[in-house]
Amino acid sequence: MVGSVTVISGASSIPADGTSTTVIRATVKDIDGNLAPGIDVFFATTLGTVNGSASYTVTTDGNGIAQVTLRSTTTSGTATVTANASGFIDSVDVEFEAGAPGGLVLTATALAVSPGGTSILTVTLTDSGGSPIAGETIAFVIAPNNSNSSLSAPSAVTDINGQATITYTAGTTEPVTDTIHAASITDNSLVDTVDINVNADAIVVGGVTVISGASSLPADGTSTTIVRATVKDINGNLAPGI
Repeated sequence: MVGSVTVISGASSIPADGTSTTVIRATVKDIDGNLAPGIDVFFATTLGTVNGSASYTVTTDGNGIAQVTLRSTTTSGTATVTANASGFIDSVDVEFEAGAPGGLVLTATALAVSPGGTSILTVTLTDSGGSPIAGETIAFVIAPNNSNSSLSAPSAVTDINGQATITYTAGTTEPVTDTIHAASITDNSLVDTVDINVNADAIVVGGVTVISGASSLPADGTSTTIVRATVKDINGNLAPGI
């Protein structure tokens, strides 16, 4: 009869790179404190995988030990691994740690707006291995601010996809160009900029429709079909020059 289960991890943290691993070991004892072989231990993790899945069952060996391999994801966070042996439960936490920031990219949904128009600004922050970095604060500044524009917030925190988003609203002065800068507050070498043109004649895209001349083609490496996109502005008018 099971009396206790104790869980330990080979490492308290591993890189959040989707490939790093550590061993999770459960030791099961009976009610007299002796090692208990032949006991099924159910392992489950809140992040990453154990032996390739979210949960896995292993039977204790002759030394009362059952173990699995925890593999990280590319998302940083805490993996809580639980071991259940006949209702006796223990757990251990392993941190999936993001690497050093490696890249910051700033994009805008519209690079040309009319006075008072808006554009959604999104920063994507990744580490040196290309994995998204969550929980980092990104600062946004408009300089020069030629149209007297504004931002919905001076900063934003990256989500699990490494993205931070705010909204730019153009001012009333036109035709001018505003430059938005975005930077990581923990590493100010990670900076990107985007220019937004403010012009009363700016065409603001409202929608795009795509059609194909054929629904299927022979897979022969030579057959072709036309794919056509029709772009309209926010008023439903056809939008040239986009």
